[in-house]
Amino acid sequence: MDENNFIFSIINQYKYPIVFVNNNHIIEYLNTAAISKYSKRGINDLLHKSIFDCHNPASKSKILEYHKKFIDGENEFFIQINRNNQRVYMVAVRDKAGNLTGYYERFEDINNPVDR
Repeated sequence: MDENNFIFSIINQYKYPIVFVNNNHIIEYLNTAAISKYSKRGINDLLHKSIFDCHNPASKSKILEYHKKFIDGENEFFIQINRNNQRVYMVAVRDKAGNLTGYYERFEDINNPVDR
């Protein structure tokens, strides 16, 4: 199995949504959980769209702030505890050379110690 297929297989088994966004803020990848979550909300065409198309102006401002800090070397930010009682983080994605390639949101279930 090649490295990309191996990694995608693992990411698609993760029970929380993963939406990878590139440095131009374009959605490049959704794992199986993300596709399911957003299709249940009637949103089926996120791929290759701007992340800002589905966020309000305040969220856009925060995303841009975190992205700038990622460029400056930060790797992760706590965003909030959502209505599903999950911690939400924004996480930098870097290539093997350490260059920022984009970012994604990471979820942790507060009530499930397995996720900690």
